Amino acid sequence: MNALDRLLLLFLILPLACHGAVLSYGLVSLNGQGDMPVSDWDAVGRGDRLYIAPFDAVEPSGVTVSGGSSKTVFRAYVGRSGSYQGNLDVVGENSYFATIDSMYIGYGNAGGRLNVSDGAHVHSGEHALIGAFGVGSVVVDNATFSTVGGLSMNRAGCSLRIVNGGRVSVGYYFGMGNGDSGVIDIVDGSLAVDFLSNQNGNSLSISLGSGGALALENSNGTEGVSEFMAVNRGTIELLVWNGSRYRPYQDLVEGVDYLVQPGTGELVGYGVLTSLHPVPEQSAFAMIFGLMGLVIAMLRRKRCSGEK
Repeated sequence: MNALDRLLLLFLILPLACHGAVLSYGLVSLNGQGDMPVSDWDAVGRGDRLYIAPFDAVEPSGVTVSGGSSKTVFRAYVGRSGSYQGNLDVVGENSYFATIDSMYIGYGNAGGRLNVSDGAHVHSGEHALIGAFGVGSVVVDNATFSTVGGLSMNRAGCSLRIVNGGRVSVGYYFGMGNGDSGVIDIVDGSLAVDFLSNQNGNSLSISLGSGGALALENSNGTEGVSEFMAVNRGTIELLVWNGSRYRPYQDLVEGVDYLVQPGTGELVGYGVLTSLHPVPEQSAFAMIFGLMGLVIAMLRRKRCSGEK
């Protein structure tokens, strides 16, 4: 798909998105070989296996659910191709995409991407896998993503990013599979799981921002951070925002830099770890840089007048 084709597609999507739509581009099929392409989304239902960029895709392919539309299928593969990425975007208030069974993001070598934003919700009725033979990435931006079963990463370079109050709720545990590394960024929002598991000698790094919350159901939140982290399995690198940068929680002070406490609201029954340092607003950053510029200018002026 060239740039002109993508521009034309955008003009087609925008009017429909206002009224709710399920749209696709590239190759989307009801089987892995791509010889059952989807032409009528009303005919796609709860018994179907959906492949976004199936094995024989010849270009990047994707599905967009928007404008309050909803679609439920039996199982979904977001990216099955060995050459072209698959993309699933669920966007807008009350837009909804779900699977009865499991969901795979990045099953093929070319990988897959899931974006949930602006009040939308994505739900997996079983397990959700980020990365299998390819790299998978998930962004939850002011939206929700939930699973009945576990959530796992199974390939080096996979990522989960939660921003703008996004919420990820996992019905069992979060685990690292056969991948070399995985990254979770909880910038502003929450990740709620039973526990974290990384037992295969892999690298799992979690960054907890000023508006982020890591909630563990196997913790009651009344113990200290050592007991909180002890409910997990394997090695977990936890980095917490300390007001200027992300640092390992072991280098920070509990009760000063971060806090473990019982959850409230949707997180009742969980132990919750949060950072106690706010990230400066952009206006504050602008003021800091402005003051730095003023100081530099004054120093230069002083140096120049001293040289005369």
